[in-house]
Amino acid sequence: MVREALNQLVVERRVYKIQGKGSFVADAREDQDFVGSKIAFSGDFIGKSHVVNRRTLVQSLRPASEREARMLRLEPDETHVVGLDRLLTVDGTPRMLVYTALRPTVVPGMETLPMHSKPLYETLRRQYGVVFDKAERWIEAVAASGAVAELLEVAPGAPVLRIDSLSSIAGDLMVEFYTAYHRSDQARLHFTVR
Repeated sequence: MVREALNQLVVERRVYKIQGKGSFVADAREDQDFVGSKIAFSGDFIGKSHVVNRRTLVQSLRPASEREARMLRLEPDETHVVGLDRLLTVDGTPRMLVYTALRPTVVPGMETLPMHSKPLYETLRRQYGVVFDKAERWIEAVAASGAVAELLEVAPGAPVLRIDSLSSIAGDLMVEFYTAYHRSDQARLHFTVR
């Protein structure tokens, strides 16, 4: 009976076993649904008694990188993007670092909007009428580099999830491309496939 209960706790990821050493209580992690939908990171925490903060690191109109231009399908005369780099925390703990590039013709002047603690998707909807029609996401495990590790408060080389996302509005116009680094020791990602 005790063995069955312990095995169930292992299945639920509340306990983990190390052969020859014993069973140990696992760190608590939450399921985070944002990647499987078009909603934003903070949308998952509404009504869950968590404090979500967004710290803007960089917000500017800047030249698009080659990758950003390709992903957003910028025209040859479109050479810039609105860059918005932010650190997202939950209850004071860094959870995700996000480097966002937005098509400036769709969000003119956004580089000057005060975005300090505002949700991006809500601002896009209210200020510009932007509602994403679809999003594609690619996820891979990577080792945190020095800058990423420092901002996420993890050891350099610690495993994090890198998420690349490309979002479009009706008519297949690419508006947002971001690369995010997610601390997988704080939450696991949950997908619903339809």
